[in-house]
Amino acid sequence: MLRSFDYARWASLRQAGERFQDGSRLERLAAAWLSETRRVFVEAYDAAARGSGIYASSVEARPLLVLFEIEQALQELRYELANRPGWASIPLQGILALTGRAAPAG
Repeated sequence: MLRSFDYARWASLRQAGERFQDGSRLERLAAAWLSETRRVFVEAYDAAARGSGIYASSVEARPLLVLFEIEQALQELRYELANRPGWASIPLQGILALTGRAAPAG
């Protein structure tokens, strides 16, 4: 789900970029939307899963969540390279962000 939020962000910016020349404001808004959406989703998931025994704490599970996101982004990259090479930048940006490297805009 978290990767889907990231895809929605970048796909929206891609579409908006075709219509607007100055996308910097939209990029900031999309980044804020992504951050808030991820925060609310993870908090809701944690609240629902708390006490189920799935994990001891959300803090301890965080590295595993990042690993799963990287794995998903790599699968997305393979798909995009095989089917929509022009979209490969979306999972690449996700991989860069997840590995702590700055993802270039656009």
